[in-house]
Formats: sequence, structure tokens, C-alpha cells
Amino acid sequence: MTFPTADSGSIFHQNFIRGIIRFTSLALFYSFFFFNNTGLGVENHIIFENLSIEQGLSQSTVTSILEDNYGFIWLGTEDGLNRYDGSNLLIFKPDKNKPDTSLSNNIINCLFSDSSGNIWIGTNNGLNKFNPITHAFTHTDKLFSHFSGINITAITEDLEKSLWIGTADGGLNRYNPKTKKIKIY
Repeated sequence: MTFPTADSGSIFHQNFIRGIIRFTSLALFYSFFFFNNTGLGVENHIIFENLSIEQGLSQSTVTSILEDNYGFIWLGTEDGLNRYDGSNLLIFKPDKNKPDTSLSNNIINCLFSDSSGNIWIGTNNGLNKFNPITHAFTHTDKLFSHFSGINITAITEDLEKSLWIGTADGGLNRYNPKTKKIKIY
């Protein structure tokens, strides 16, 4: 019976080295995870705070949550958009007296903060852009010439700073803010 030798070119040696590297990598990963959470005496104090209609939430079904660049927590519901500052809730809803600068719909499907700090709100009746400085909403019909649908369900931004907007009733749209053009997929 012969045993494999440990010369540097053998398959045994290569597999042995790979095994050591895997073991060391896993040991480091698990050590870091364990010691970061408990081993160094650091205690994680997580505090949960419930918000409900009793605390001023516009509606109990929260459909989306976002933290903006200023630390505000935005809660989209089926009856308006809520901004929470840690103490108080400010509610945004469509306003018949200000139709051009208020939300286009009270049913909020999704929220997204872009790289410029604007907050995009997808509703059942279009896309809204909130300017945190003026506290005014702009509707997509003022931003884009056409859109594939009005029931906005998803918003994200790519590395080129284009917005990707998903709709339930018309597919996917890509908005390029540099050219101000939209492409429907």
C-alpha cells in the first residue's frame, strides 16, 4: 500500500492547501460574526416602538418604509404618506385645494430615495417626487411625457443615476434624468 506524498505539485498537496484556506476563511468569518455581536462585551440594545392609528398613523396597513437623508422615517400606507421624526407623525394626502403640489393618490405602493435626496412615491395613480426642501410634490405627468402605466409598484436607481420604475399595469420604465427621456421595456 502506498500513501500520497506531500510534494508541492501533487493533487494531495493542492487539496490539502485548499482545505486549510477554506477552514481558515470560515473560522475567521464565524469568529468575526460571533465576537462582533457578543464576544467583545458589546451589547446590542434594540428598541422597538409601535406606531398605530392611536399614535397618529394615517392607516394601519403600512405598505412601504424608507429612511431619508435627514433621518426621517417615511411610512407609505393605504391612506396616505406618513413622515415620522421619532416623536411626531406628519401626514401627506391628496389635497383638492392643491392638486399640483400634493400627492396624486392616497394609496402608497412604494418609496425610494434617490442619490440626490429626492423621495419618489409610487401610488395607484402615478409617480410623485417629493422635494424635501420645498415640501412640495411633483407628479410624473409634469416630469415625463408618457409612462407605461400609472399603478407604480417599484422604484430603484442604477449606477448611471437612471430611475427604474415598475408598474402593475404597463411594465418597466427607465428614466434618464440627464436626457429627461423615458424608455419603456
